[in-house]
Amino acid sequence: MTATHTAAKTLADLTVGDQVTVKRNLNHSHWMVVVDNPREGSRRVPNPDPDEVIGTAAIIDRRDVPAVPGWCGRSATTLVRLPNHHWYDLADGLQNGSRATRIEPSVRL
Repeated sequence: MTATHTAAKTLADLTVGDQVTVKRNLNHSHWMVVVDNPREGSRRVPNPDPDEVIGTAAIIDRRDVPAVPGWCGRSATTLVRLPNHHWYDLADGLQNGSRATRIEPSVRL
């Protein structure tokens, strides 16, 4: 018997109880290393060593955040929360606030 993939959900379809894969956002400065260059000074570059995948988790909460119109307003968004208590934006999968980690729907076999 062979394993078959079920249709993966999109970020927007995720609900409480769905499994997600938590990954490092390797473009975030938290996961970079400082390289000293005598000509250009020090700069941050992607760390070649870290594993991108942190683990998997189940969504424990989901909420819709309404838009706030005006000069200091914000767009409407939908957030989900994981057991680590971080909220993730379903528009892009990035951690709300820091953007240091991201989520992707887990693929079931």
